[in-house]
Amino acid sequence: MHGDLIMETVLPWPIWKNAQPREYPYGSSGLLFALVISIIYLTTLLVIGLLFRKVSKELKNPQLKDWSYGFLVVFTFDTLHVIGDILFYLTNDSRVPISFDSIVLYYYPTATSLSVLGIIFFIC
Repeated sequence: MHGDLIMETVLPWPIWKNAQPREYPYGSSGLLFALVISIIYLTTLLVIGLLFRKVSKELKNPQLKDWSYGFLVVFTFDTLHVIGDILFYLTNDSRVPISFDSIVLYYYPTATSLSVLGIIFFIC
């Protein structure tokens, strides 16, 4: 009887095992609009980050290098978040569960947390 019970580990926080899924609320047009805005936003972050990096090398200014790292970290984590938006739409599950045998990673909440972490890193 216990052989039918599959134990799974939920990463990164076990309490998410109790999370209830939510369906994607915005439809195809909402996703398309979000993607257009996201592409503009991510391109802007990337260009600004790379320009700060280039200028920091030319002026030998470490402060500008820190700014470039801040922009590039936010770009990286927000790119993961946009991928999560797409996966949320495709899976129609707000958790976007990715299973590896008996381990489940809830991608979208993790990507959202990393995006917030990127902003905090940038502010610091």
